[in-house]
Amino acid sequence: MKKRFRFLLLLALVVIVSSAQRFPTHATEAGSVGSVGIRIAQIPAAVAEEPFSDVYIISRLQPSTILTQRLEVFNTSTQEFKVNVYPGAATFVDEKFVVVDGKISNTLTSRTKLTPNVLSVKPGESKTFMMTITTPSDAVSEQEFGVIWAEVQGAPNSSGVTTVSRVGIRMYIPVGNSPAISISKTSLSSNANQIVVKKSSSTRYLVQIIYILSALNIFFFLLLLFCYRRNSSERKEKKRSDKRDETEWRKEKERRGKISKQTGI
Repeated sequence: MKKRFRFLLLLALVVIVSSAQRFPTHATEAGSVGSVGIRIAQIPAAVAEEPFSDVYIISRLQPSTILTQRLEVFNTSTQEFKVNVYPGAATFVDEKFVVVDGKISNTLTSRTKLTPNVLSVKPGESKTFMMTITTPSDAVSEQEFGVIWAEVQGAPNSSGVTTVSRVGIRMYIPVGNSPAISISKTSLSSNANQIVVKKSSSTRYLVQIIYILSALNIFFFLLLLFCYRRNSSERKEKKRSDKRDETEWRKEKERRGKISKQTGI
């Protein structure tokens, strides 16, 4: 019985140690597992030789014209994501490209249509979508700004807060005879069109705790099972002993009865 208990104890300890080592103990360091991003998949011939045409949407549009351009979202992470794509407003203030928060519209975004606007992208997969900008006949000659956003939504954390991340491609669209904004090289440095997907530190810490608690539950279950079986064995042994004693007592009683009859005492 003692050997069996030592074996169960050793087994439980092995489970606990292996569970603790399965995940790192430092929950403050999140490990990157890839990225989700957006990029230009097709450059219009009219701007193919223009600087930054591979990173920005920079086509000049005349009234009564339609621009169609193919864009792409990609996923180098280890999990599938649903990516929402939509146009967002932007302005140009003090020689700086300024993004407007949320999904606020402006003239350019109201003329921009994305098809499809929701894409499910599996690990290692890329999917394209079409951007169509329709310029009306009465369009005013001016420089227009916007962003084509790719947005992903993470799973809720331990506090129930859901993180939404987005990256985008800038749109510098001169309309009619409007002079184009000069895009400097410094603008390129802010063009980070990838969302780095990381393992949640709190989630990894929680999973580690769950594994350890599960292992402890297994240990205490085995301990309880051992104690129950041991008590059960002891009860059975006591019953057998009591039965043997009772049998011996009856035999002794019968023997004495026979002697008493024979001697007449």
